[in-house]
Amino acid sequence: MDIFVLYYLVAVILMCLLVWKYKRSMFALLLILLAFGGTFDFWIPKGMQMINILTTIIGTYLVFVNKVWRVFRYFRYLVIAFAIFSVYFILVNLLIHINDVLFVFSQYSKYYVPFVSLLLLIYYAHKDILYLRYFNQLIFELLLIQIIISIYKYLLFGGHFWEGMVGTFGVLRGGGAGTSFPLVALCWVTLNTNLDLRSWRSWLFIAGLLLLGIAAGKRAVVLLFPILFLILSIYICRKKYSYRFWFMIATIPLLFYLGVRLTPSFNKEKKVWGNFDLEYVLDYTKSYSTGRVEEGEVAKGRLGSIAIFWTIFKDTDNYSIKTLFGEGVEHAYTSIEERELYNQFGVSYGLNHRGDITGILMLQIAIGIVGVILFIIYDWFLFRIVKYKRLRWVLFALLMFDFVFYNATMSRDPFVSVLMMYIVVYSLVQHTPQGQYIGNTFPWFLPKQKKENANHLNQQVF
Repeated sequence: MDIFVLYYLVAVILMCLLVWKYKRSMFALLLILLAFGGTFDFWIPKGMQMINILTTIIGTYLVFVNKVWRVFRYFRYLVIAFAIFSVYFILVNLLIHINDVLFVFSQYSKYYVPFVSLLLLIYYAHKDILYLRYFNQLIFELLLIQIIISIYKYLLFGGHFWEGMVGTFGVLRGGGAGTSFPLVALCWVTLNTNLDLRSWRSWLFIAGLLLLGIAAGKRAVVLLFPILFLILSIYICRKKYSYRFWFMIATIPLLFYLGVRLTPSFNKEKKVWGNFDLEYVLDYTKSYSTGRVEEGEVAKGRLGSIAIFWTIFKDTDNYSIKTLFGEGVEHAYTSIEERELYNQFGVSYGLNHRGDITGILMLQIAIGIVGVILFIIYDWFLFRIVKYKRLRWVLFALLMFDFVFYNATMSRDPFVSVLMMYIVVYSLVQHTPQGQYIGNTFPWFLPKQKKENANHLNQQVF
């Protein structure tokens, strides 16, 4: 049997178990579908597009059935900002760029479904806080599944990393979620523990999130994950650690060492457990980030992508229709590697390959400078929901970092984006505006796990 079939067969089994367990909640079904988008994409041609359409229908249905617009008055500026972005996104792509209608709405659903999920979560929180606890249990199980199947992937493929295969939701075309998802998941852990990690299960879970990124062959997560952990611990949770803190600091070099040896692209041998060569790592990182500009190229690497956007943005004297409104979502990936494909459009941004294009340049190509500005305004109003200002700034900075310096998975992958939306809403019941932790610690992370009957909770809510 094909090794990929074995991988995604296990994913299907896990999905069916979750669907059966949470069958009484349609919103839970929506979350499960988003979490298994990559699985559908493997088994069904254009499976991800089908999931986008299906989750859009489910989300819209739930909005109308529950009359969710009643909560609009609490977040009217956010709703207005998203409405303006939505109208702009659709009209620009249909009327100016004349893209395929189905493709445009499939791409738009990546923004629409998370926004609708946010409104539904707000609605459920107003109705009964037990709904959030119920969905929190489901999210934990979805995260745990991503960890388990990543371990399974590592064993099944013998250390060969297929970047696109990130848990059950990643698709074979790209693996950016391998970096972004563990960071967002770590924020979820913070809300559910205040990083009071006194159980071995807590550290096992966190290590599993990091392993998920390593199993996707991602390099940046090895550095970003411990840095974010420290920021959340010291700045958000205001921890004053004693020897545990210094022990944690001491493990960072060890994590870096292990990450280098476990990531083939970080060692000369290009294999798992290759030799540790710091000079090679630094040279590779520099080349990957900035590269060397060759004849016919404007820039190279992800920093080159940012440089291109900045050059376009500040050159106000030469703004054109293409600069202001982009070239359409169908042309969002433009690089040297695909030059022949895009020559017919007269497009070449000089980047080495599509992985070099960061979220901000990608969106500029798709919907222009105006679209980028509208998107940032929408995100700013989104995070204003978070009352704890320190957490608000960290979450907003994290999403903007992913948007500017990475591939905007936190904004464009529906599952990762919905997880971020849940964190925004759940923060309201876990922290006071002053930052005091008043929420419940999830049982898994307690020193002695409390036996909390999930079925009993389900009966209370549904």
